[in-house]
Amino acid sequence: MGELHVRGINDEVLEEFKEYVKRKYGKKHTVLGLEVENALREYLKRRKREEKRRGSNG
Repeated sequence: MGELHVRGINDEVLEEFKEYVKRKYGKKHTVLGLEVENALREYLKRRKREEKRRGSNG
């Protein structure tokens, strides 16, 4: 398993994300990393789709 230490995240965005995780799972501990991974996967998937569209539109 990898580790990610990040600085410079907007406090409001981070708190909103943590609250989302807490609402979804009823806790933050042990599942916050899982949701960060899911968010990164979704972000990358979306970016790849955008790149494909731009590449085909030339």
